[in-house]
Amino acid sequence: MATYTPNYQLYQWIPEDKFLRTDFNEDFSKINTALKAAEGAAEAGDQKVLGQAQAWASAAQSAASTAQITADRALADLEPVSYNVYNLMLQNYYDGKVTGWKKALFFDGFRDQSGIASLNSMNWDGPNRSLLLDAVGQQQSSVAFGCDYTFMLSTNNKIGLDWTASGNGTLTKVETYIQGSGTLVISKGGQELVCTPIAQSQLKGIASVTVNMPIEVGVTYRFEVHSGSSTITVSVAHSSYNMGVRLSFTPKVGTAGSMVSVAVSPGVTAQRAVAWVRHLNGTASLSLQIGGSWISMTRTATRTTVNSDGTSCTESAFTLERGLSGSLTTRLSFSTSAGKSVRVYDYGVILM
Repeated sequence: MATYTPNYQLYQWIPEDKFLRTDFNEDFSKINTALKAAEGAAEAGDQKVLGQAQAWASAAQSAASTAQITADRALADLEPVSYNVYNLMLQNYYDGKVTGWKKALFFDGFRDQSGIASLNSMNWDGPNRSLLLDAVGQQQSSVAFGCDYTFMLSTNNKIGLDWTASGNGTLTKVETYIQGSGTLVISKGGQELVCTPIAQSQLKGIASVTVNMPIEVGVTYRFEVHSGSSTITVSVAHSSYNMGVRLSFTPKVGTAGSMVSVAVSPGVTAQRAVAWVRHLNGTASLSLQIGGSWISMTRTATRTTVNSDGTSCTESAFTLERGLSGSLTTRLSFSTSAGKSVRVYDYGVILM
């Protein structure tokens, strides 16, 4: 008597059974049908899993895109806020107020040279609180030069005036109205640079001295005439002065220059930097030194604005999209054409 397997009813023979071909065919047919059904179920299951995985991946990608859009919008909204904070800090700085520790923000308005590491073909112009790329050079300058008012300089006495350079160059000649003989002394910060005889015999005549002295923009020089053992008659164009001079120069001109800042350590890790530079004339570029390499920031816009004194100027904006951390150094570079000097009023960098 035949017996069968419990699941698919396959024949189970006992020793006395006779084997029939039809029994085997029937069993293999059942096995084939069961295997095909199992294969179909497996494929359906794989497609379902794949479909679910793709749905999850699509949802994740959509969420990531939404998050990126939100982050970009947040950064875009944060930039004008940051700009306003930057301007407020600058105004406090110019007003002489304590700004405190400026985390993720550094700037300089060039009131002094403490933030400057080096200058290349540019000068710090202290009296004008700015940097100057001098594309004009020092031109001839006169201070009270004339003979409308005359007085006597007694023996062993001296007269003088202070003069501040507005450009770069070499002083080649000094002229003044005197009668008599004495000594012309030129000094800077108490250091004597020139000491040479000066003389002229006619009343209200021009005494001329040839010199060869480099001068720098923003630096104040002292010009004096010492009378020595004889009196000198001195003539000036304005009664408020006791000495008048006419100064001649060979101008020194530059059309490209740069400033490298002192390194700062903001103590933050940022993904983006934005910067603004206010300047008169020229084309500005800005780079950050990160890990020993200079990375150029992208100039994104320029607009007409005013500096802290209300003088019309250009504001150039820059951005850099990359990770930022550790010590940072700024390099400001400018180019211009001959005869059109560049003056840099301030700059600031914000890490976001």
